[in-house]
Amino acid sequence: MLRLGIIVIVGLCLALVASCELLKPIQPVSDVASITITPSSDSLLVGDSVQLTATVVMSNGQSPPSVSWLSASSAVASVSGLGLVRGISPGVATITATSGGKSASAPITVSLVTVASVTVSPASAAIRVAGKVRLAATVRDGAGNVLSGRAIAWSSNAQGVATVSASGLVTGVAPGSATITATSEGKSGTASVGVSLAPVATVTVSPTSAAIRVAGTAQLAATTKDSMGNVLTGRAIAWSSNAPGLVTVDQNGRVTGVALGQATITATSEGKSGTAVVTVSGSGGFGHVIIVAEENHDYSQVIGNSAMPYLNGLSNQYGLATGYYANAHPSMGNYFELTTGDTIINDDNFTGTVSQDNIVRELVAAGKSWKAYIEGYPNYDANHVPVSYFSDVRNNPAQAAKMVPFTQFATDLANGT
Repeated sequence: MLRLGIIVIVGLCLALVASCELLKPIQPVSDVASITITPSSDSLLVGDSVQLTATVVMSNGQSPPSVSWLSASSAVASVSGLGLVRGISPGVATITATSGGKSASAPITVSLVTVASVTVSPASAAIRVAGKVRLAATVRDGAGNVLSGRAIAWSSNAQGVATVSASGLVTGVAPGSATITATSEGKSGTASVGVSLAPVATVTVSPTSAAIRVAGTAQLAATTKDSMGNVLTGRAIAWSSNAPGLVTVDQNGRVTGVALGQATITATSEGKSGTAVVTVSGSGGFGHVIIVAEENHDYSQVIGNSAMPYLNGLSNQYGLATGYYANAHPSMGNYFELTTGDTIINDDNFTGTVSQDNIVRELVAAGKSWKAYIEGYPNYDANHVPVSYFSDVRNNPAQAAKMVPFTQFATDLANGT
């Protein structure tokens, strides 16, 4: 009994000793002497990869512990658990290998692939003025691989013909040709763009009809439009009359009545035409003739002058006498030519009596009435009123009474007298 008890006690002590040894804490001890990375630095292009190798030297000659890899800039370069580094974006990333508390680092420089060529498509294009076309630039490396994300600068060598936006959208400005260039990292590609005017689709003449007298005139206008109905400006217009013996037309669209009848006036632009009908009626049959004497303006300053719409309207509606000319200076001789057909005298100081045949004599003989409306009458300059010199007026009080103040004109006109 005593011997058995001793054996049991000894066994328990041995078990306790064994248990105490198992619970004793293990102190971490690193036997890694050094770690190096091969290659110690490298450069690669975006999308390429490089394999790094970590060499671990142990101080005890034992097998090295595992190696962990880390990229300090994973947006520039990533690294796998086996040390495979891949370029992500341009920049520098530090790759670190760690084993047994020891570390080593290798800088990896990532850069873009060099642009070798730029091509623009389409290589040529034709657009109208104000039309647009989209061009595209393709960038490639030396191996012909397409490169994406590269900056493209667009330019036009003739911005007066065609402009190009920062995205390659070309807009036609004026007829001609322009070279559009796309440039990336010093390499360029080009496209040729031809710009032309939109063709004329229709020509419209306004007014579509007009009535004038012999020697009367009227102004026609031609409007050109494209197939979309847009008004086109700056187009050449050719005018013609199918009956120039009745109506003539100049190259500005102004028609003139030549003889009684009707003519078709045509405006043509780029092969398209529009027409208007002009009817010419007689110039006779007037109930009243009013001569307005105004100084110091020649024919071209009055006829066709938009600042004198009323007189021009009368000349278009009734008649236009074009055979009158100023032949003397000062004005007195011209007044006599207008009313007697002869200069008589050209002296503003003249006070004599004119007995030659004159317009007053002819009107009275024909049973027609007349009246002279004179500004400032009875205080006036006689040398501006030729009828005041005529013997037919000076020697006949009834005829002299036909010279009245200009203010009387409105009353007579209103009364039809």
